Formats: sequence, structure tokens, C-alpha cells
Amino acid sequence: MEIFKIFLRIPSVVRAIYFLRIWGYKFYTVIPISKAINQNGYKEKIGKAIRSITEILNDNKNLKTEILEYFSSEEPYHYMLIEEGRVEFEIVLLSFLMKEINLLQIFDKEIEMLPKEADEKYGLVQLGKGKIFTHEGVNFEMISIILIRL
Repeated sequence: MEIFKIFLRIPSVVRAIYFLRIWGYKFYTVIPISKAINQNGYKEKIGKAIRSITEILNDNKNLKTEILEYFSSEEPYHYMLIEEGRVEFEIVLLSFLMKEINLLQIFDKEIEMLPKEADEKYGLVQLGKGKIFTHEGVNFEMISIILIRL
């Protein structure tokens, strides 16, 4: 939806969504997110996104109303959390944005392919045949040995 795109353009928000996803949170796990945000590791990663969301909402007063209207008609669970005052609006919005984001936009850079022969750039030396380099690391086929130069 268009009203949420403004938030998804902010790097700190996208980064926070990425970390929430890595930590195993889903868009509907709002209450655990709100509890976790006060812990040290989470606070520094998520706090900047919460502040960015707050700034945008303060700059555009109608935006909060539009989001509340959307939640009331399309996302009753998120709306209930806001109406009951159980969770801050910004945290509810951040958790909902996890549903709206296309994860491919987080990884908009191409993955660098390792050269056919692992070169000096990576400090790898190949001995033998049958190796395959992938984004997951080195897979071995048949007999191959790769040494990492120290």
C-alpha cells in the first residue's frame, strides 16, 4: 500500500526489519518485539528506526490517521493493540512493515562471484580438482583440498 512506502525508503527502518526477520520475528509478533526492544542488543538496532518513524509521523499528521484507518479495516489485530494502548504505535507499525517489505529490496546488490580460480584477493589456494564455489561457501566434490593462506 502506498502509505507505507515512505517508511520503506528509510535505510534504518529497512535495516531494523532485516534484523527482526533474522531474529525470528514475524509481522504478527508485536508484543514480543515490544518487550525485546528494551534489551541492549535490540535497542541499538531498532531504536534508530523507531525514531525515524516518529519523525515522519510528526511531520505528517494525516499519515497516522490514514494508517489507523487502514489498520481498523484491514489489520484488526494491529489496530486492537494500538487502541488498547498495549504497544506503542511506532512498534506496531514497524512490525506490520515486515509484512509489506519485499526482502529482495534489502539485497539490491549483486552477490560477488568468486573467480574460477580462487585468486589472491581472497587468499585461497586450490589443490586438486572438482571444487565448486557458491554463495554458501566451498562445496567439495570428489577429492579436492582448498587451503587458506594465513
